[in-house]
Amino acid sequence: MLTALCLGLAAANVWAPSPALGAALVALLGACSLVAIARRHASTALAALALVALAAGASWGGARVAATAPPRLDLPAQVQGTVAVDGPAARTERGTWRARAVAERLRTPDGNAVVPGTRILLELRARARPEPGRVLRVRGRLRPAVGRDAPGWWRRYLARQAIAARMRPAAALPAGWRGGLAGLRERWRAWAGRHVGAGLSGDRRAVVRGMALGGGAELSQEAAEAFRTAGIWHLLAVSGQNVTVVAVAVLAALVALGLRRRTAVLGAGGALVAYCLACDGGASVGRAGIAGGLGLLAELRSAARERWYLLLVGLAVLLAYQPRSLADPGLQLSFAAVAGLFVLAPPIAEALQGWVPRRLAGLVALAAAAGAATAPVVVAHFERLSLAGLAVNVVAVPLAAPIVVTALAGLAVGAVVPAGGAGLAWLAGLGAEGLLLMARLVSAAPGASVALPSSSAPAIGAGVVGLAVVLHVEAARRLLVRGAPALVPAAALALAWGLVVTRPAPPEPWPARPELRVLDVGQGQALLLRDPGGAAALIDAGPPRGSSPAVTQALRRVGVRRLDVVALTHPALDHVGGLPQVLKRVEVGRLLVPPLPRGPSHAPTRRAIAAARRRGVPVVGVRSGDRLGLGAWRLRVLWPERRLPRGVDPNRGSLVVWATAGHLDALLTGDAESPTLAALPLQPAEVLVVGHQGSADSGLPGLLETLRPAAGLISVGAGNRYGHPAPSTVAALRRAGVTVRRTDRHGDLWVRPAGEGGVEVSR
Repeated sequence: MLTALCLGLAAANVWAPSPALGAALVALLGACSLVAIARRHASTALAALALVALAAGASWGGARVAATAPPRLDLPAQVQGTVAVDGPAARTERGTWRARAVAERLRTPDGNAVVPGTRILLELRARARPEPGRVLRVRGRLRPAVGRDAPGWWRRYLARQAIAARMRPAAALPAGWRGGLAGLRERWRAWAGRHVGAGLSGDRRAVVRGMALGGGAELSQEAAEAFRTAGIWHLLAVSGQNVTVVAVAVLAALVALGLRRRTAVLGAGGALVAYCLACDGGASVGRAGIAGGLGLLAELRSAARERWYLLLVGLAVLLAYQPRSLADPGLQLSFAAVAGLFVLAPPIAEALQGWVPRRLAGLVALAAAAGAATAPVVVAHFERLSLAGLAVNVVAVPLAAPIVVTALAGLAVGAVVPAGGAGLAWLAGLGAEGLLLMARLVSAAPGASVALPSSSAPAIGAGVVGLAVVLHVEAARRLLVRGAPALVPAAALALAWGLVVTRPAPPEPWPARPELRVLDVGQGQALLLRDPGGAAALIDAGPPRGSSPAVTQALRRVGVRRLDVVALTHPALDHVGGLPQVLKRVEVGRLLVPPLPRGPSHAPTRRAIAAARRRGVPVVGVRSGDRLGLGAWRLRVLWPERRLPRGVDPNRGSLVVWATAGHLDALLTGDAESPTLAALPLQPAEVLVVGHQGSADSGLPGLLETLRPAAGLISVGAGNRYGHPAPSTVAALRRAGVTVRRTDRHGDLWVRPAGEGGVEVSR
């Protein structure tokens, strides 16, 4: 019944019946179940009751989705008044603070009020991090929450958070603290966040705080990337283990003090609630708190605790309150990890015994089960999978519990004896430093993680299910023979989860101004030029990664179905490898290629030419002096002049293009570097697409003196084994006052002409 209820609540994200239809379905199916019970048809009655729960869940979930939708605002609008910061703030690349806030008293100049409680995304220019619960007096313009070119993952995040608008206030002044229960909670959370890890600083403090209270917003970019690559980012999310540690520790302490069992359990329940309120909010915290509370209730009643029951009740309560939380990555990771521990860990540990010591077998089984169960979720959301995660988690997971216990003990002791709290925090910091060192070492190793398309998540999930069946062959056989009716809602729940997680985001709107976009294709390059009239050109096609390379996903994401022109700069696989799939999935007008010397190094380009001709795409050779019009864009080939001699580095013959749209000039370099570029007739340009993924180039400073670009765009893969972009390249760009954007940190990069001769660059 719980599984069917969860299925109905989850299905409300995709489809939900109207209230009248939902009530009619519940009544009809309820009557069928009563008839089946009266006639002693147990299987029919069970199926009918499951469908009752399914219909009821879908009806309730649909009502909650509608009730919790953000209010519609007439935007943009000038407003002033007060808002309350509603969560931890994160530092942006612009040096500002981004935080959720709720409207308290916001009005437009003509007196219209914004509905109190409306959620707003603030971007604040402030030196200190704004604390949760702080009330700010703001003045500025409210804009739509989702920009025209916002990526799909950002749109989904804002939808889950019910964000109705965004605002970068012209003025923001402190005006006290939020009132009521919400204000008390925020002040408690702010106090805990300030005092956990007392005396620590930098990434060490950020790790201790994240492991104890959840969240990795305070980590440096380098440390955060290392944790993700090493597969231990999950340690920075509050899990059921954290909640269990708090409940068990408080319960044991109260029993040791001589309190009666009932009183001790109630005290542990109060501590559990206080701990969950101190943590950074999220669906995973809610699930863990609900499961922990049910466990304590079972302890109070001296009843058995059925772990699947606790897990499903927690999920049902969360989805009944907010069905959109099903799409929350934290909830999915938490649910998948716990389910993996239930299903996969015991047989894996049993299989390992006799090969390794029992304690080590248990640790390996826990790490393997959690890693396997969460792999489809990680790939679906982040398109990356850590290969080093299993080995790292064998050490990291046992180390995590002492760090959390010590950090929370330091928080409690520090409230009474600050010196004692600082000492315990220092001990927790030692463990955090060990995790940081391990994550950095692993992330620097070649092949620590691999990029995978989100479309591979269902296949990975099917593999995990197959592993579970193999490990539980006898149980699977019994379920198929005796429990077939129960499989229907379970399979439907898995299908609903898959539809919600893997459904593609709607394509982005076509830009209203000419746009140069550097597509995030990993370690390689693919540049997209778009004109407001619908014309589009692709320069390079990225690496050949799987059956659906990153470039085809990126083109689908931005709504490109036809390319007037595709140009290949040179024969490197990270520039031409994705072209065969582009030709299969997108209509291409013509293919442009530079002069090709003879020799095996140019074989990838020749294969690409052959693939284009097989599909009837005209192939046109271009060289220095050739010009091309593409709507508002004007393209001029600067290099190469002629076919290079045999054996010359192919990068020296890379196609170099000068692209102009209005007052926006951009130099597109392919993999050409300063030895080639310095000899070309260059002039100042607003944008430089940095060549060769930002590799070291001693002549770059001189080139920048000529170009004087406002923005430098680098297409580079996260954690690549080449060390791109080179620190010397990034430093040279910043010394020249260039705004640096990188695909490994910012995703797709775009630049467009702005008013008064300037350019607008992606944030």
